[in-house]
Amino acid sequence: MSQFVQPLESRQLLAADLISAITSYSLPANVTAGSAIHGSATVLITNKGPSAVAKNAAKIEVNMVLRPGLTAGAASTAIGSKNFIAVASLAKGKSISVTIPLTIPASSKGGTFSLVAIADATNKIPEANENNNQGIAKTKYTIKAPLATLKVSAATANIKKAGVTGTGSVTLLNAGGIALTGKVNILFSAIPSDSTLPTLQIGSKNGVAVNLQRQQTLKVTGIALSAIAAPATTSAVVTYTIRATIVPHTTPTDANAADNILTAGAISIQGTLPVDTDPITAHGLNPQLAFAVGTTTTDPLFGYNTTVGTLTDAAGHTGTYSFQTPPIFGSIGRLTITFPAQTGITALNQSFNVTGTTLTSTIANPSGGTFTFSTVAASNADQLGISGSDTTFYLTPV
Repeated sequence: MSQFVQPLESRQLLAADLISAITSYSLPANVTAGSAIHGSATVLITNKGPSAVAKNAAKIEVNMVLRPGLTAGAASTAIGSKNFIAVASLAKGKSISVTIPLTIPASSKGGTFSLVAIADATNKIPEANENNNQGIAKTKYTIKAPLATLKVSAATANIKKAGVTGTGSVTLLNAGGIALTGKVNILFSAIPSDSTLPTLQIGSKNGVAVNLQRQQTLKVTGIALSAIAAPATTSAVVTYTIRATIVPHTTPTDANAADNILTAGAISIQGTLPVDTDPITAHGLNPQLAFAVGTTTTDPLFGYNTTVGTLTDAAGHTGTYSFQTPPIFGSIGRLTITFPAQTGITALNQSFNVTGTTLTSTIANPSGGTFTFSTVAASNADQLGISGSDTTFYLTPV
């Protein structure tokens, strides 16, 4: 006979009968297995037997366990206990409420569990019925299973200048709640600041074996990186941001792909084409300018005609223009465009030499004119083309 089973005669003489009920419990929600979880439970101990618990009885022990099901067994995990002394007789029908601190160990697995309170778990108090001491919480508690999370915790790219190869390194960290075993591919790419240029794939290492426990790291070095050539662009300088990325080659499945990318470095390279010095768009203006009909005066000494008026770009910014034309057809004229600083643009006061033919017949006519300014492929990198309804001119900033 078990040492915890009292003879029938003792039960009849000391017929207390302890039952437990979990009236409430507090544990954090949305938790993932892998770290200790702390909380508390309030348990009501009631004597439903015909007799009181003796004043000199042993301490009443209340244990809390976490159980995958409703059946007792080895799968239960102890998560809290409390001893208290029955300082007065626990009379029949009377109850005692006790608060028990809870700690679910970090070793617990994910799943849905029942919280179970057990009064007098070791049968130290003689009772009429030793098999009804358990109380089960009405709501179950869920712990999310730990996930695999492999991240790039550090990355370097040793490329010093254009046209020169280099090497890269990556440090992988198991930031998840379970061990990781599998293979990954490591990729290096170079993303240009000029959106008209393509992203370059400059290096890779495939099938890197990963076998990491939680919070362990693996550093992979000596990854060959190809040279980055000077880009064919008019941008003065193109900055390439070099990024390291990992992708699964086989398992593991990564629960957080957002941390699989990390900047490894950057390199700035001069473009190979002439620099675009277009002063119109450089100040934030829309390149389509509408010239209003201006007022023309003639210099009595030299014969120059000067037309002044207002102009507006396609975005609604307003400014003024002055166009000076020489008396000889085909000579170089001068156009000055002025915009004060406004919302979205910086102040502009720019003069242009006009070659080809004069703009007099187009700008200084009763209807004004709308023109689009743009860079042109010409031997002079600063030259602009100005195109209207009937002709195209060439302008050079002065």
